[in-house]
Amino acid sequence: MKTSFHILVCLIINTLFIACDHTPDYILKEKQMEDLLVDIHKSEALIETEYEKFNTSEKKEALRESVFRKHNTNKAQFDTSLMWYGRNLEKYVDIYGKVIERLRTQEKQVSGLITDNNSQPLSRPGRFPGNVQPPHYWQDCPLPPRQADGKP
Repeated sequence: MKTSFHILVCLIINTLFIACDHTPDYILKEKQMEDLLVDIHKSEALIETEYEKFNTSEKKEALRESVFRKHNTNKAQFDTSLMWYGRNLEKYVDIYGKVIERLRTQEKQVSGLITDNNSQPLSRPGRFPGNVQPPHYWQDCPLPPRQADGKP
């Protein structure tokens, strides 16, 4: 009898731990929240850097709504999830650590592409790569003399 009581207590404790760790169905899962937060931060950065394109509150809101649509959610569900994760700080900190790491990785990738693009050799003025010449370019042909009125 004593053994079955201990087993029952262990099962109840395990059930409570599992229940405490369960994310409710109406809350965005950790990976969904991570993906959404990455895109939210990118969209806010876009609004800040491209202020001429997003110069009205309607345009800013349209961009924000497009991020929610991309992730099949809405602002209300995001806010509810944000509140839930705020009460579950360990998960929230873990999610934000992944968000920050992803944003840093993407920033390094973009910086690398910009560096690669800027390090490409430029052709000299008037020169074209290989044997490619524009159709109006006559190499080694003198230009016809111009008259005083500018006509050939």
